Amino acid sequence: MDRRPSLVRDRAGVRTGTSTWSVLCAVPRHLAALDRDLLHRKRTIMSSRDANANARSSSVVGLQIATNHHIDVGVGIVLACRPLTLLVPAHLVTGLSSSQARRVLVDGADLGLPQIVRSPAAEQDELAVVRFHPEARLPRRPICLPRTPPALRIGDDISLRVLDGPNERDVVGHVTMLRTDDGRQWITTDTQVSRGHSGSPLVVAGRLAAVCQGKAPESSERAGDALLIRLSQETLRELRKLSGVCAKGRRNSAVLACMVALVGVGTAIGLLGGDPFPPAVSRGGVNPDPVRAAGAANTRSHTRALYVHGIGAIEPEFMKAQLEAVGFSVDTAAIAPEDLTPYEVVVCHVNAPDPGILEDYLDGGGGVVLLEATPYYLGVADIASWFGAATYANADDCIEAKLVSRGPLPLTLDVGDVVAKSACAWGGPAAMTGLAEDSVLLAEWASPQGYAFAFARTLPTNGRVYYQAQFAGAYEGERAWDLFLTATRWTAGFYTTVPR
Repeated sequence: MDRRPSLVRDRAGVRTGTSTWSVLCAVPRHLAALDRDLLHRKRTIMSSRDANANARSSSVVGLQIATNHHIDVGVGIVLACRPLTLLVPAHLVTGLSSSQARRVLVDGADLGLPQIVRSPAAEQDELAVVRFHPEARLPRRPICLPRTPPALRIGDDISLRVLDGPNERDVVGHVTMLRTDDGRQWITTDTQVSRGHSGSPLVVAGRLAAVCQGKAPESSERAGDALLIRLSQETLRELRKLSGVCAKGRRNSAVLACMVALVGVGTAIGLLGGDPFPPAVSRGGVNPDPVRAAGAANTRSHTRALYVHGIGAIEPEFMKAQLEAVGFSVDTAAIAPEDLTPYEVVVCHVNAPDPGILEDYLDGGGGVVLLEATPYYLGVADIASWFGAATYANADDCIEAKLVSRGPLPLTLDVGDVVAKSACAWGGPAAMTGLAEDSVLLAEWASPQGYAFAFARTLPTNGRVYYQAQFAGAYEGERAWDLFLTATRWTAGFYTTVPR
């Protein structure tokens, strides 16, 4: 992924007008004298309407930014709520800065496309500020910003706030390295991070100190350790202007008065059957571009597929739309059911059913598709008997994968065609090595030699397995999707003969 900041334009033009918030803050002063018990009861009522009440006290959100060819995932730090304003790593929003983004999900909600707010100091720190339309509502608590960068030394205890699915947790660790590079202050910690954790905040004494930008490469001694960029004094000054939170004096008093007024008016709204925090209005379905899959004329109606997904996986609605376009009836699940027999194929990205359940399913003639690092999360040793490869690895940075064989797939691609390019992410893209004798190598990373990008395997039970790496960040996205969709149809049993 190109991590260079490309945010050079001021995305001014957020629609203005009298917001609900400003109206609430204009209510008569006597509402500020509401009884404390009423305030408590109103909080309880509001919580009962929220499927995840704890989310309102969170200062981080999960982000998914979909372009025509890939989906970037990470964490946004809440700077302000009205309008919703987030601090994110610059590399997460390259699709926005290049006007290629088609959809942005915040904690799974479609709030429309945000605009990039110019912040030169933040851009120097490889960060970006994005702001959503004022009508886009997602109640959250803005993070507190210090006036000066907190002091950090090697060996200091730290806490990195990460998201794993809908769950927020603090990962504790220590500072292991401090360095300055081209004016940026970098921090290395011994906290392990993975895909989807980019943008996680490092909090010191309750206030934001640094932002996770990635992890140390597999080739280093600190492989997988979090790499963060420390917020400079100038960046903090800009962010405080954009957020307007954690200030003392009259400003906090005014905000508190508005909150009390909100509760008072919200009570009246509640009595009328309204909700002071209505859910975000959907702005339409995925509606992806048509994906050309070879052999589409062989489509069987009502062939069922299950997509099992985890944090950092391709967004379920997007995947569902792609599979439905080539003839599947699709169910999605973050936690897989124990009974997989209703499905012809199970597609797994990050999350997956238990290895024993998958093995039983394959013994019955089912089809399993594993994507990117999913074999690693399953434990390659635990699935070696049926998977078809012995080792998970990372290929080199900034390389491409080429088709080396069509195998059993009726592909329109030619041998030698580039099917994907790595996104130059630290640590390199996923790969598999040590393929079984009956595994058919379909596409291979250019380096190191023998690192599989994609392979297929048919088991003696007629169960079928397919593996493919590199979706998010693939420059040759259309070819990667063509390969995946055709292979998924093969895994489900659409194609029964080997093409010549």
